[in-house]
Amino acid sequence: MPSLNYMQKMMRSLFRNTLVLASVLSIVYGYGQTVPEWENPEIFQVNREYPHATFYRHTSEKAALQSEAYEGSPLYQSLEGKWKFSWVKKPSDRPQYFYRDDYDVSQWDDITIAFEFPIGRHGDIIPLGYVV
Repeated sequence: MPSLNYMQKMMRSLFRNTLVLASVLSIVYGYGQTVPEWENPEIFQVNREYPHATFYRHTSEKAALQSEAYEGSPLYQSLEGKWKFSWVKKPSDRPQYFYRDDYDVSQWDDITIAFEFPIGRHGDIIPLGYVV
């Protein structure tokens, strides 16, 4: 029968080897994991534009100084108003060549854009304006 001292040495050796193996496996397993960026707490910005000053063009310096609001410039165009809109479930279903002047959009929905976020019956939409 093995001595008590021998058994204690074997148990320590087994414990140490198990601990080393568990450490190595956790390191190897951890490096193999890829977490989506929206679940990674270390990532808080992706494709972010740097902050910048807002400015509006005027036809001359004199016109800019006389204007009390950016809407006073003839070069300003608001995106608020009625727009034609076509929603699809996936990008591959999008209308082709919709940007052409001769493209028929008569069957598309009319939406009114005002303020910040489009919300409505068209599913998840990128924030561009508010559908009234």
